[in-house]
Amino acid sequence: MKPLTADQKKAVIEITAVFAKIIQLHGRIPSGELYARVMDKINLQNYQFILDVLVEMKMIKIVAHELIWIGNE
Repeated sequence: MKPLTADQKKAVIEITAVFAKIIQLHGRIPSGELYARVMDKINLQNYQFILDVLVEMKMIKIVAHELIWIGNE
């Protein structure tokens, strides 16, 4: 895989922030429901990558396929 360009890195950060905000606003949301809303714009591999980043950052936790906001308000 080629290294990301500066513009690609910026896009990854921006979309990850959007996902975080969506989950924060809902408090909790089924992962399948969220993916169904974005699947025409992002593939499953990239969707999972974003979730993995948010889990690693301790912004969300995933319990029984439900995305639960645990980050700072």
